[in-house]
Amino acid sequence: MIARNESKFLDACLESVEGVVDEIVVVDTGSQDDTAEIARNHGARVIDFEWIDDFAAARNCSLDHATGDWVLILDADEKLDAETKRFVREAAANPAADFCYLRLLNMSKVGPAGPEIRSLRLLRRLDGLRYHGRIHEQPILQRVKQGAQCEALIRHYGYDPEVFKDKDKKNRNTRLIELGLAETEDGANSKLRTMYLFYHALQAEQDERFLRLDRFARYVQSHSGRIKGRLPWIPCGMIHYAIELRNRDRIEELAQTARWTMQQYGEAPVLHALLGHALLRLGNIAESQSEVTSALAGGDDKTGIHQEYSLPSNLAGILGRVIQAEIHERQQDWPAAEDAYRSLSPELPEVGLRYSYVLSRLGKHEQALQVIEFSLAAQQEVRADQVCLAFVLSLTLQSTRGLIAWGEHVRAMADENQTCRKVLDRVEGWRVGAPFHVEDFPEIEELMGFRHPASPPTI
Repeated sequence: MIARNESKFLDACLESVEGVVDEIVVVDTGSQDDTAEIARNHGARVIDFEWIDDFAAARNCSLDHATGDWVLILDADEKLDAETKRFVREAAANPAADFCYLRLLNMSKVGPAGPEIRSLRLLRRLDGLRYHGRIHEQPILQRVKQGAQCEALIRHYGYDPEVFKDKDKKNRNTRLIELGLAETEDGANSKLRTMYLFYHALQAEQDERFLRLDRFARYVQSHSGRIKGRLPWIPCGMIHYAIELRNRDRIEELAQTARWTMQQYGEAPVLHALLGHALLRLGNIAESQSEVTSALAGGDDKTGIHQEYSLPSNLAGILGRVIQAEIHERQQDWPAAEDAYRSLSPELPEVGLRYSYVLSRLGKHEQALQVIEFSLAAQQEVRADQVCLAFVLSLTLQSTRGLIAWGEHVRAMADENQTCRKVLDRVEGWRVGAPFHVEDFPEIEELMGFRHPASPPTI
């Protein structure tokens, strides 16, 4: 391991590897606390290393001082799980493997802070084994046999928000990423450049994040012939990019991105769900249904390189279920759509409006109005699509209270929202005594569209 000022975590980390490792090598990059003393108390060999803004250089120093046939890579703010650590030595006894993936969980004070992923942490110490990258350093493996899975679990505590802020990791990471981008500007190391481009995008917010992801994706696709091999940040970055395309309704680009990523890196449930969304928007219901079926059948299991990055554990399932509900709507299978949205609404309030609309098509007007009112209680502002549907539902129910309340909202928005004005004009021209029906107001569908659920994934 490499460490600096890690006295808070180091003792627990080194205790966790007792009975598993034969030697401990700690590269100290300039600690001001008792990190080195704690390490020596556990029998570690401590190597002083002048920090040069390069995690790979420090990591390679640790490899240079290791003497075992295998190396287990840990950070000081990590611990091997006591119940599963025995699997490390079993994995190292496998003559057919030269590297192994361990299970990894990011932890907060209250428990897991994300889904479990696979991380390449157990490596046969072969000639040529080196790490590359100023930050988010990666082992480059050459002339290896094959990889294997190890069921030992690592718990990582360093990305707890308080710890992250206390160590000012964001500013440090940004500085090192920008140094890496400057060093790879000439394109001599396209693999490293893709990594820096991806993590640079993750540092940004909103529109700037999308611009950086677009830059990343274009670079990856134009250099795909030169960046083969184990590069887990690439499919992860392409999924981030695809979600941004989806949220901006750039549907044809979304379909192309999802297909390309699966062709290059293999299938994953979330990619099937994203492609299903694009196909539905393009009007291909049959193919969309096929992709959704694949997304839901795959659950959250990931194979191959997709195991090495973190996405919200329910992302593929939620996206797939949302698209399935929309398909039911397109087919006017209102009972199936009702069931789908009812199951989604507790975990995804954004579908409340669609749920209300489906209920209204089934004649369940009072329940539809209740769903809208419940959704509004969780929002900070009232939207035109909600007030127009609520107004029409109040007309259908002949609710005086609802007509007054929702009518005021619609009239207030009519000057700036043409669709609200159309709804009012249609009501004013209504034949006296004729009943109101939601389907008689095409403006409702025009306003509603579909609001995209799910936040971008994190790594």
